[in-house]
Amino acid sequence: MLELEEALRRAGAAVWVDHAGIRGGDSLPRRISDALERCDALLLIWYQAASESEWVALEWENAISLKKKIIPCLLDGTKLPGILASKAFISICVMLQKQQQLCWALWDWMPNPWLRPRQRKQSPPCRTVR
Repeated sequence: MLELEEALRRAGAAVWVDHAGIRGGDSLPRRISDALERCDALLLIWYQAASESEWVALEWENAISLKKKIIPCLLDGTKLPGILASKAFISICVMLQKQQQLCWALWDWMPNPWLRPRQRKQSPPCRTVR
């Protein structure tokens, strides 16, 4: 996932991830809640282990309650929970091919206008094949 973090940073997005943002002794629920309150969007990296994680469930449930944009990013064929199944997702198995699609999805939060295409007529279509 380091490639994804770096691609987002190069595109001008401020990125917070738990492995870099939490220190020993920190309260995990508090740090994650603080990060979610400050963020504009949650990229939900979804795969089998995430679907079984109570922490991941708490993160996306908290994001819903805070009315944050949630962009599911699928790593494998694990189905999204019913409440998230109506969201267009991005398959990130082939990271480089989907990088532009992710940047379009995050368009409104890209602070660096030089990294944006000159005109935004419409975003590329998200595939919702399930």
